Amino acid sequence: QIKGCAATGGIVGVNGVGTFLADNEGTAESMFRHIDYIVQMIGAEHVGIGLDFVYDRETSAATVWNVEKDDDPDKDVPWPEINYTVPEELPRLTEMMLNHGYKDADVTGILGANWLRLAQQVWK
Repeated sequence: QIKGCAATGGIVGVNGVGTFLADNEGTAESMFRHIDYIVQMIGAEHVGIGLDFVYDRETSAATVWNVEKDDDPDKDVPWPEINYTVPEELPRLTEMMLNHGYKDADVTGILGANWLRLAQQVWK
């Protein structure tokens, strides 16, 4: 699917939801590993980020687990914690990409310019 997306000019978005980043840490390192894997596979021009960050983790957890806390018979059991890559991690993520040899244009693209380019191509 990743290669098919790139073959049609698309962009693969890497989100910052920790459970999708393999270690549930949501750190810049976790996100970079996924970005780098996909960049190596299809090229930086086909990668973008979307943090999917939420400030209200309790509501987010209820949505993810599809249960309202008041309707949950185990409501005293805490929701499994979901960590997110927070916006404050973006400078570290940027630094990691640059330290790993990513060109400035590639970093700019991954941070948002790739989405803008695609939107300009599609939304006429």
